[in-house]
Order: sequence, then C-alpha cells, then structure tokens
Amino acid sequence: MELGKLLASRCARLYVVLFAGVLFAYTSFAQNITGTILGTVTDSSGAAVQGASVVIVNQNTNLEYRAVNEGSDYTLTNLPPGTYSVRAELSGFKPSITRDVVLLANRSARVNIVLSPGDVNQTVEVTAAAPTINSENATV
Repeated sequence: MELGKLLASRCARLYVVLFAGVLFAYTSFAQNITGTILGTVTDSSGAAVQGASVVIVNQNTNLEYRAVNEGSDYTLTNLPPGTYSVRAELSGFKPSITRDVVLLANRSARVNIVLSPGDVNQTVEVTAAAPTINSENATV
C-alpha cells in the first residue's frame, strides 16, 4: 500500500512538472519580437494634418511599410527591430524625413512629424480669341 501511494504521489508531481514545463514553453514562444512606430502629423502651426502618406523604411533591408494617418495620428505595428527612416508627404506640403529611428523589440518609437507648407506653383493659362471689331461700318 505504501509503495502504491508513493508511486501515485511521484506520478502526480511528474505531471505537474511536465504541465508547468509545457505551459512555460508555450508562453515563451508567444513573446512578441516586433515593435511599433507611431506619432502625429501636424503642420508648422501645430494644426492636425489628415491624409498624409507615411512611409517607414528599414534602413538595413530597404523594406517599406506604408500608412495613411487618420486624424493626426499614424501607427505601424509588427515592425522587426532595426533602424528606420520615416517619411511623410502630402500635396501642398514639403516632404518630411526623419532618419536613424532605432526600434527595439517589444518597444514603441514615437516620431512626430511637422509638415511645412510647400512651394505652390500654379500657372493659370487663359486662351480666348479677342472679339473682332468691324471698322468698315457702324453696324453692331
């Protein structure tokens, strides 16, 4: 009887240790090894800029990740750790580039972007024929 209880006790402990080991291994595989780059896009007066195209480029691999900001915020998740450049552009503004943004695993890097007004070069061309004047007689 004592031998049976001893074996049952050891088996129970073995199952508990195995279960804990499997649980630990599962949670270690579930760790996230990516990061997030986020920020706001504003103009030079501090007003929110909507619809800017934000392109994030991994400087080591040249892989591009794109987002369009909603409101004044943009967020790109699940980026591998590395060094990035962040470029934002919108019609009517000069493009803005921030280089050497270091992103670590399980971290967020905030890159706030300020867009300056760009050169607005518009050409308005009006083509119309001048009305002819009848100088031969006085009729209208």
